[in-house]
Amino acid sequence: MKSGSREAEERELLSQLSSLAWEGVKTNSSMLPTGRTLCAKLKAFGLRTRLFLSHPLRTRLVVSIGESEGGGREDKDETGGGGDRKGNRGRTDMENCDASDDHITLWANPFLQSYLAGVHLSLSRTVSDRTFLQTLPFQSGPKGRRRPQREELELTQRFAVGLLFHNRTELQRLHSYTETCFRDMVVSKQGLVTKHLEGLSYSDLSPAQVLEACHYVYEASFSHGNGSRGSGSTQLVTHLAANLPEVLTFHGVPLNPPDVFTVQNTLEIGGTEGRSFCLDLEDSGIQVSGLRALVGLNNINTYRACIADVITLWEQLEQSSEEGLLQGAVSKLKIHPLKATQECHVEHLAKLVNIHMHKRLSESCSQSDSILAEGVPAVKELCKLEFELGPEKGPLGLPMLWELLPGLHNLQHLDLENSKIGDEGAEKLADALASLSSLEILNLSQNCIGNHGVKRLTTTLRDLPKLHCLSLYSNVISDEGAESLAAVLPHMVSLTALDVSYNRLTDVGVQSLGASLRNCQKMKTLRMWNQFIPYGVFERLQQQDSRILWH
Repeated sequence: MKSGSREAEERELLSQLSSLAWEGVKTNSSMLPTGRTLCAKLKAFGLRTRLFLSHPLRTRLVVSIGESEGGGREDKDETGGGGDRKGNRGRTDMENCDASDDHITLWANPFLQSYLAGVHLSLSRTVSDRTFLQTLPFQSGPKGRRRPQREELELTQRFAVGLLFHNRTELQRLHSYTETCFRDMVVSKQGLVTKHLEGLSYSDLSPAQVLEACHYVYEASFSHGNGSRGSGSTQLVTHLAANLPEVLTFHGVPLNPPDVFTVQNTLEIGGTEGRSFCLDLEDSGIQVSGLRALVGLNNINTYRACIADVITLWEQLEQSSEEGLLQGAVSKLKIHPLKATQECHVEHLAKLVNIHMHKRLSESCSQSDSILAEGVPAVKELCKLEFELGPEKGPLGLPMLWELLPGLHNLQHLDLENSKIGDEGAEKLADALASLSSLEILNLSQNCIGNHGVKRLTTTLRDLPKLHCLSLYSNVISDEGAESLAAVLPHMVSLTALDVSYNRLTDVGVQSLGASLRNCQKMKTLRMWNQFIPYGVFERLQQQDSRILWH
């Protein structure tokens, strides 16, 4: 066995290493100081325990200004003949502040560096309560802005919080204080952590910060080897579970398996406190196994996630005959409102709508037939769809869109702005609109739709009983198209707002629309100005009907 003096010496060396680790984390450096700052004994201890790595330094040629320019103070040979070697002589200089050391010393592992830095913050008496408080996460910078944090600092903070609530007996090798002194210091810092985390407004944190808070509380709550919790850590996790927002979003935050495990744990504790949640897991990269773990919780009311992954999960649950989980995974899914910004988003939605229409996951398996007997609830509840692929990628996704739209029977808001639909696309859209009897808002702005396209659209638009807002802003509609619209306006009984401004209407087209407007008692606004309309004509129309607007 090691002697007491040997153990005390090692504890002192570990204490010094912890301090060095924290200095490195603060400066975002894995390099250790050289020369007198790092004593030989400490360096030897770090190398022996493989906490340090030592690498030989590279050398470089340093040429004096006089040599390179051939003037000023020249580095000549004192015995003469220096002029013949002007510009050719240099000297080697180690890339280190200490020329006597030809090796550089680094931390062998950033994870261990962060751990030791956490040991210093939480278990060292040289770190005052005030200093410790300033190192805690979620500090506000100028004007209340949250300061961005580096990964190694976040890891250090996580370790520091966890160590404070760890089994004190297991921490004996990391300090050399008396039991009373150590207990008082830990209790004081535990109080600071508890007050700080309980003072957070979780609804004001970003999704990434909410995830990080879950990690801190988990570290504090489950640091004991047997998984038990002390009263202080129990208070923390209970407070977190009670104060998380009901709509819990991790949208755009990468969720790897450890993240999912921590979130799952927090949500389960929330369930014991009577809390239920709505999860947003879109663009998180969560694995299907992680999706299953979270969606399967009893206190999850709804969830959003990548539709392709959701369908994969459903298929796996069907194949494993887990009807209860499948029933929950199907009924809890929400996709409203949906914004498609990539072609794959449209492709995945098309597959989901196909499942909804056929009321089964696959032709080869019928176990889900009873669960999908009424279709997919999320598809039936989709009321708003924004198609935002843009003019370049839009045409690539439009064919799939035309096929899936008839399955969205309850769609109320369809936004296809700037998708380069054209007259051909307008024809396809007209066919699809026949199935959308619930549609209330249709945005077709900036889509290169001309007279032929708008004429084809009017045959369907007149029969949409709930359509109250139609935008054809900035297309290529001329007087012929305006007359087609004017002919159906009186039949569009629910329409209250029409925008055909910035098209190619002349005085003929706007007068046709103005005359039709007199027969549309429910219309509130008609916008139709463009540079082709004589000012006097438009002004006269406005005087006749105040519902006609410039913009």
